[in-house]
Amino acid sequence: ADRAHPAFQKLFVETEALPELGALLARRRPRSPEEQEVFAGHLLVASVPVLETLDYETDRSRFIGRGRSLRDPVALEGPLGKTGGCVLDPIFSLRASVDLEPGRRVQLAFVTVAAPERAGAIRLLEKYRDLVAISTAFEMAWSNAQLELGHLGIDAEQAHRFQELGSHILYPNPRLRPASEKLRLNKLGQPRLWAYGISGDLPIISVLVTENKDLALVQEVLLAHTYLRRRGLWADLVIVNGEAPGYEQPLGEELRRLILAHSILVGQDRPGGVFLRSLAQMPEEDQTLLFATARVLLVGARGSLAQQLAIPQETPELPERIVPSRRPGEEPTPPLPFMALEFFNGYGGFTPDGREYVIYLEKEKDLPAPWVNVLANPLFGAIVSESGTGLVWYGNSQMNRLTPWSNDPLLDPPSVVFYLRDEETGEVWTPTVRPVRTGAPYRIQHGQGYTVFAHNYRGIEAELLVFVPTDPAEPVLLQRLRLRNVGERPRRL
Repeated sequence: ADRAHPAFQKLFVETEALPELGALLARRRPRSPEEQEVFAGHLLVASVPVLETLDYETDRSRFIGRGRSLRDPVALEGPLGKTGGCVLDPIFSLRASVDLEPGRRVQLAFVTVAAPERAGAIRLLEKYRDLVAISTAFEMAWSNAQLELGHLGIDAEQAHRFQELGSHILYPNPRLRPASEKLRLNKLGQPRLWAYGISGDLPIISVLVTENKDLALVQEVLLAHTYLRRRGLWADLVIVNGEAPGYEQPLGEELRRLILAHSILVGQDRPGGVFLRSLAQMPEEDQTLLFATARVLLVGARGSLAQQLAIPQETPELPERIVPSRRPGEEPTPPLPFMALEFFNGYGGFTPDGREYVIYLEKEKDLPAPWVNVLANPLFGAIVSESGTGLVWYGNSQMNRLTPWSNDPLLDPPSVVFYLRDEETGEVWTPTVRPVRTGAPYRIQHGQGYTVFAHNYRGIEAELLVFVPTDPAEPVLLQRLRLRNVGERPRRL
C-alpha cells in the first residue's frame, strides 16, 4: 500500500523485469521539467539456456536484509523476491541456475546499459543478447584504447602509471601528501585559493619544480592530466615555479612553453585545466595552504613520476599477535536488566519519566531502520544510532565531517568503534551492536544530548556513555566506557 502512494511513486526509481530478454530495466524520474530521463538496463547472457531459471531482485533491502551484510545477504538463503515498481534503494540482481557437466565449459556475461529513452535501452539490451556481439565490443574497446594511447603518445606502462596517479586523486594517500605535521600548520580555508584563480572545488594536483631537470616530471604529469581528463576525472593541475625571482627566468619560460602545448585539450587557468603560479609571489601561509589542500603533491627533486609513485608507505607498528592461552569459557554473564517502559512496541519504549527512549535488541533481532539520536551544541555534533556512533561534524554537518557517514539506512556502519579483546582467549567484541555483535542482548538508551549502550558478555559488563557538551566552546565528542568484571577470575582486556 505504501508503494502505491502517489508521493512514493513521484520521488524514486521505477524498475521492471523483461523476462523475454532475461533483463531488468530501471527508470529514474526527472527531478525537474528540464532534467532528462535516464533508463538503465541489466542483462544476463549465457552460452546455455537460462531463461527458465532466471530470478531477480531490484530492492537492495530485500536482497541484503536488515542486520545482514554483503558477506551474508539473505538473498543467498532462498529465492529472490522479484520486487519491481517504485523502489527506494534500487539494485540490479539477476540469478540463473547452470548445470556444469564434467569437462564442459559455460560462458556467462552481465551487461549494463544506459540510454535517455526506454526504446533506446531496450535496443541495446537486444543487441547484446549475443555473446558474439559482446566479444566484438571488447575487441573494439581494446582497439580504441590502443588508438587513443597512440594519439597521446603514451605506452601501456605509462597508462598504468597514470591510472595509479588517478587513484591517489580519488583516494588521497600519505605517500603523495605532505607529512601530517606540515598539514597541521595550515590555518587557512578554501576562499584564500581564489586569489590565485583556483576555486578549490576540484581535486588539486600540485607540482613543485625548482630546476630545469624537473621539466621531464612536468611533461609527464601534463600528459597524465590530459589522459585522466579524457576519462572524466577532472582535477586542477597547479604547477608551482620555485625559481628564484629575477629579470631572466629560463625555467618559467620553459614551463609556459610546455603548458601551452598541453593546455590545448584541457585549457589554462580554468576549472579542470593547468595553472602556473610562482612560489616567490606566494606568502608562506598560502604555500602551506596550497600544498596541504592538494590531493597529490609531486616535487621535482624527488625524481620521476614512477619514482614518486614507488615511495614505500610507512607501515604502522602493529601490536603483537595474540596467542590464545585459554579457550573462551562459559563465564557467568548476568542478564541485562529490563527497564519498565511505556508504549513498548517489541523493540523499545519510553521510561516512565519520558526522558529516555530505551531499545532492547535480543540475538538476531534488528530494528526495521536505524533509530538515531542527534547530539549537538550550536557548533558541534554527532549522530548516534542503535548500532553505534556515526557521523561527527563541526560547524556544518555537510561540509565539515570529521568522521565518515555512509548514509546507508540498511547497513548503518558505525564510524567510531571501541573494540574489546580478551588477551587470554583472543576473543573480540564491541559494546555496541556493530561491528562485532555477540549473541547476548544490548540495551540502548537515547536521552536528550546523550546515548548509553549497555551490554554484558563473558562475565564483563560494559556501559558506554556518548555525549556532546552543551557549551559551544567545547567542540568535542566524549565517550566514557565502563567495564566491570562479574566473574570469578581476573581478566586481562
